[in-house]
Amino acid sequence: MQPNQPPSLLADFKESCKVCEGSGRKLGYLEIDTLQPHLSQKCFHCQGRGYTLTQLGEDLLELYRPAIQQWIREELSRLGTR
Repeated sequence: MQPNQPPSLLADFKESCKVCEGSGRKLGYLEIDTLQPHLSQKCFHCQGRGYTLTQLGEDLLELYRPAIQQWIREELSRLGTR
């Protein structure tokens, strides 16, 4: 959060990734003692987003998942009938 800004509602639902420290990138090798570089450079923990969901965020996602999936199906069928 930037100084002099009010706290965001989303701050309750997500937190900065502890593995990549919010950058979304993790350099290095895929495994210890291997010469295979990690070419995609995305953090394995947050998949490059730079944040992870809090428990509250995960609970809300699970609660709204059926409604979101239904909305996506409706939009896809509406776009397919044009």
